[in-house]
Amino acid sequence: YCDEYTKLLLQFTIVIVSIPSGYDSACIISSENDVVLSFTTAGTESWTIPSTISSVDYLVVAGGGGGGGINGGAGGGAGGFRTDTLSVTPSSSVEVTVGAGGTAGASDQPGGNGGNSVFSTISSTGGGGGGGSSADAPSGGSGGGSKHVFNPGAGNLGGYTPAEGYAGGAGVDSAWSSGGGGGASE
Repeated sequence: YCDEYTKLLLQFTIVIVSIPSGYDSACIISSENDVVLSFTTAGTESWTIPSTISSVDYLVVAGGGGGGGINGGAGGGAGGFRTDTLSVTPSSSVEVTVGAGGTAGASDQPGGNGGNSVFSTISSTGGGGGGGSSADAPSGGSGGGSKHVFNPGAGNLGGYTPAEGYAGGAGVDSAWSSGGGGGASE
């Protein structure tokens, strides 16, 4: 719930995160007269910055990678994230995109990469999908894991400093082992 009073406060924190379906966008008043505005539904929308706001603190989290398919499929990588403060123009509109989680791999194929999340000019890279039992893992904000005979995905695909995430892990020398997806970092 966001009324006109909350929009007049001086501090806004933007949280853009990919979460399971069934959750909606929310405006929550927190302590110290801050307003936290969360965008949680996958997709793109426009947000009009209140006339009294000239900077926002943001946390932009991309969708995680989907797991690899059956028979040794590996875990998908975490969605990359970025956080900082951004100067904005009061009363202007900015584009907000919430990246969806990656799809699961079909049969022995890798999972799909997570979607990128964007706030204005800030972008976070979706996590790499987990490797399948017959293919390398994709790279992403954090890389997907892989089966022992294939390569895990690389992290920090967006090339940001500090890094968004790490490479996925590889399974050990076993027919059914697979590594986990890389974790997010900033």
